[in-house]
Amino acid sequence: MTDRVFPWNLDLKYNNKFGRLGFGSLHLNKNSGAFLKKLKKLNRDATTFVDCAPYYAGNRCFKKLENILKRDQSLNLTLAIKIGLLSRKEKGNHVSLPTQYKVYDLTKIKNLINKPCFSRCSFLFQFHQLQYKPKTKFLIKLSESIHNNHFKGVGVANCNLRDFFWCLNKFKEHKIPFKTFQMHANIIEQKHIRQFYSLLVKHKITPVFNRALARGALAYNSIKDDPPINSRIMTSNRVKKWLTKQKKNKLKTFWDFCDRKKINYVEFSLGYLLKRFTKSIILIASPRKKGSENVLEKALKFRITNKKNSFAERLRLKSFPKYYFEK
Repeated sequence: MTDRVFPWNLDLKYNNKFGRLGFGSLHLNKNSGAFLKKLKKLNRDATTFVDCAPYYAGNRCFKKLENILKRDQSLNLTLAIKIGLLSRKEKGNHVSLPTQYKVYDLTKIKNLINKPCFSRCSFLFQFHQLQYKPKTKFLIKLSESIHNNHFKGVGVANCNLRDFFWCLNKFKEHKIPFKTFQMHANIIEQKHIRQFYSLLVKHKITPVFNRALARGALAYNSIKDDPPINSRIMTSNRVKKWLTKQKKNKLKTFWDFCDRKKINYVEFSLGYLLKRFTKSIILIASPRKKGSENVLEKALKFRITNKKNSFAERLRLKSFPKYYFEK
């Protein structure tokens, strides 16, 4: 396996190259525009993969992306648009429920992106979940949209091996280009990498890793230091629930190793994924404070050694959630 970082040629037919660092738009903030500009530089002007959904960023994802694109006309983005969840409040908490795929969903997406500022972008359609599989009528309309150049292809997120092979067969049947596969993956949670990575490379489907920093848990030593008060590890009940005793023990081992080697936690976490799995895109959320681009640059230049690799292999957890899409 090669050690290249920039960029990986996703599809020669469409002449579309993605940079290794993608952008997650679940939580857009005031730094998102500047951060996308930094990713453009770090990706050496390759297309930046943007994971987005109408229900992200408090249901204002596309309005915020529209404002960013209006302010900066130099951005080179592929918007990978997810559909398939219903976000609502229950007992004061936001919950996400899988929904059926309807032809009208395609019309809604076209209406969202039918604005001059989006004309500079390319688009992928993403299935956010496959608990409800798309019906034949939907797949026919999606295929028509792709062949009319509304989308360059499709991506899939959050599915098991059986659903993956179902997608391979159905997309081939309807002449739908299968471009990306998004999975929950980080240095301590690698179950889906072991299940899917070699399959994806074989079928020339780009792996997209989300939760690369385990919702911030890999970014801060919460035993030795006080993480920022507004960080997800401090404010999210879901993250606190995720931090079981087993995970805390793994994290302590990780923090101690990085401290001994004098390596930044984020640099190791992202650098390991970038260099160990060279065909992947790593999704990064925009930070609440500036200056993180220096760490990302170091992650892109990260040197993986046998010692670092064997240590990362020992970190892997055995348990894993059944459903893991972002809410």
